[in-house]
This record gives sequence, structure tokens and C-alpha cells, in this order.
Amino acid sequence: MYSSKKLLSIFLTAIMAISIVAMAIPVAVEAQVPVVTVSPTSGRGVLEDGSNAFSGWSSATEVTVTGSNFESEQDSITIRIASVDEDIETTAGKEVTLRYFSMAGSAPNSVKADANGYFQAVFRLPSLKAGMYNIFAVYTPEGGVATTTAGALFEVKADILVLEENSQTSTGVYNSRVHILLTGFEGNEEVSIIPTNFLVTAPDGTDKFTSFKVNADGCTSGLMTNVGYISGARQGGTVNVIIFGSSSGITVSKSFTIKPTIAFDLDSDADLEPTVSIPVAASTVYLWGRNWVADTEIPANSLKIKTEATSYMTTHSKITVPSNGAFGPVAVTYFDNLPAVQLSVEAAGITFSLSAENIIPPPALRDAQYSFEINRGRGIYHLAGALMASDPARPDYV
Repeated sequence: MYSSKKLLSIFLTAIMAISIVAMAIPVAVEAQVPVVTVSPTSGRGVLEDGSNAFSGWSSATEVTVTGSNFESEQDSITIRIASVDEDIETTAGKEVTLRYFSMAGSAPNSVKADANGYFQAVFRLPSLKAGMYNIFAVYTPEGGVATTTAGALFEVKADILVLEENSQTSTGVYNSRVHILLTGFEGNEEVSIIPTNFLVTAPDGTDKFTSFKVNADGCTSGLMTNVGYISGARQGGTVNVIIFGSSSGITVSKSFTIKPTIAFDLDSDADLEPTVSIPVAASTVYLWGRNWVADTEIPANSLKIKTEATSYMTTHSKITVPSNGAFGPVAVTYFDNLPAVQLSVEAAGITFSLSAENIIPPPALRDAQYSFEINRGRGIYHLAGALMASDPARPDYV
């Protein structure tokens, strides 16, 4: 019989032999799978319309796609984006347009991996309905057929800008032309504008602008049906503008500020006819207001007509602004002769002047400002009238 020590020695020798044999058997190395990642992981499409006035600073989100683990110098890699409701296939969704890439591929609009199977490419997010999407690469490995990577998740968001045309800001006055820029809605759906008394369809109009249709991509690119004019039949201040998609249920909002405005009229009839000048000689003129905050009070005899050096007192009745923010005509009398210079008006602690852009212009001046070529840049003024004293007074604009 073998001793216990001898048995242990035999056992250990056998284990070592088995280990040597196992080490000699080749083990298959698992191939690395090509992958893509994206940054950022959410964004929006372009906010623009047919005016081409706002594309300079409202462009779509730029997305960087990073690829790794591709075959060395894998060529002709394209990038696609598709809804998560679609299967990831070589033709799913839409191919994005690459703006920048680490190395151009042989095929149009493609990128090539480097010797380590790495690449980067940048594209601007196309206009798509809000939701979750996969971003993936399409490529053909050597000796194989076209295939895809797994998708990198990306959230497309709906968004809005509400901009006054001449100033390209979210502040306007009575009759300002306002563009509602959208992205992320369902193609061709009708969207509603809330509040319904924010805009009207024409200057000095009463027909409310309450809805329009987005384009086939769910945005306002190329449209001019997304434009209205600030209504004079609502109070001013900050307005929360809400856009609601009738079929998608998508809702976006943006704040817009309406500044109060005034105008003087040379007669007291019921139609506002803004003037650019009032008489030099002591006179009675008629004050109108639009888009004031409701319940604002202008105490009796408190309005001042001013030059740079002098303030001229007036007499008039007390004005309490009604709920629609509009008042007039209110008789205002001044008893001193005015110098024939540019004037400003002070009422309720607010200065109204050409530079403050809060005097209502006559229609001819307003239309001249509308006709400014907005794709050349900012207009001379927001949408503004002026006030001067002249002899004779000139209600017109030439």
C-alpha cells in the first residue's frame, strides 16, 4: 500500500498535468462590438420661419457622435436618427447631415474611423416631433453586409421663441409684428395660441390670431403664417404665451412683455389717428393709451410734456386704466408755447419718447418700419413713433 504522503504527491502531479494541458488549449478572444455615444443627450430642432430673420442665434442643438471599437480605418460610416418605436435597421429614421468629422469617409456625408477604430462627427438636430430617439451608425464591415450599431438614446424636445420682428426680442408694443417660432410638434398639426387676445391678424385689427398649422416637420421653418400683431385690446405687462398642439397634445410656453404706449390725436373723434407733432401754441390735444396695466391711475393734471431742459404742465381729468388696458381720447391742455423740438411725455412715472420706443406711430411710419428688410438686421427702432412741436402741427409722416 502507498503511504499517505505518496498518494498526495501523485494527486498533486496529476493536477499540474491537467493544468498544463488546459493552458495549452487556445481560447477564442471575443471581438469588440462597435458602439456610438452622443453628447448632449437631449436637444431641439431649429427655431426659424420664412422670414430668415432669426436663424443666427436660434439654431438647432449640435450633437457630437463618438464611435469606438470599429475595425481599423472602417470607411463610409453614416449616422441616422430614428424613433425608439422603430426597429434599428440600416434604413430606419433619417440620415443626419454631418457638419464636422474627424476624418471624411469615401461615401458622401460619411466619416471614416482611424487606425484604432475611433471617430467623431457633429450634426445639427433636424426638426423632429418631440420624443425619445435612437442615434446609431450604419457601416459595412470588411467582407460583410451593411449593419448598424446599437442606438444611443436621445430626447428631442419641443421648444418655442416669441419674438418681435424689428428688435428680435421678446418685448413689443401695440401693433408690433410678432413671430411665433416652433419646433418639436407633429407634422402639419394645428397649434393654438393662448391667450387668445395676445395677437390680432392685422395692424389696428380686431380679428384675433389664435391658431396656425406647423409644417410637415412639425416646425415653423419656411412659414409666414405664424405671424401676428400685438392687440390693443388687452392689458400690458408680462404675458405667458402658451402653444398647444391639437393632435399631439404637446405644450410649450414662453414669456413676452408688452410695454404701455401712448399717442396724441389732434381731434376728439372716436378713431385713434396718432400724430407725430402737436402745435407750438398753447392747445388742447387728445391722449390715447394702449396696453397699460389694468387699474393704473394717472392723477388729474399730472401729465408733463418735456424737452431736455424744461417740463410743461398740463390739465386733464384723472385716468383709471380699464381692464383691457386701453383708454382715450382724454383732453390734455397745455398753456405755454412749446419749442419746435423733439418732445417726451411723462405719465404715471413712465417716460414716453422716440428713444423709449413707446409712442404709437402714424400708420405710414409704422408701415415704413414694417417694410424694413428684416433679413439685413435690426430695424432703426423697435416699432416707434416720435413727438415734436411744430407750426403747423403735422399729423402725417413723409
